[in-house]
Amino acid sequence: EGPYGTAPADEDTDDDACGDGSEVLHALDPLDGLDFPDANTSMRVDFDDFLLLVAAYGATPATAGWDARVDFDGTIEITFDDLMILAAGYGNDCL
Repeated sequence: EGPYGTAPADEDTDDDACGDGSEVLHALDPLDGLDFPDANTSMRVDFDDFLLLVAAYGATPATAGWDARVDFDGTIEITFDDLMILAAGYGNDCL
């Protein structure tokens, strides 16, 4: 059992597209689905993810520009809270 109560060989306990073993290796929490907000699935939280969020900022499913990939907090609106989640994970990678 790993330091977070998961087996590092588990695929992805928190469903954030970064496997448990990689999260432990990079000092991320394999039980925290918000520590790796990689919207474009590049395996890095970087400027490209930020650009996706900026393009969708303020959008809801009923408005133009909606992108569920950057609704990190699941509130069905792209808000400052989503930006803060992205900022907290910025620079993380899962390579």
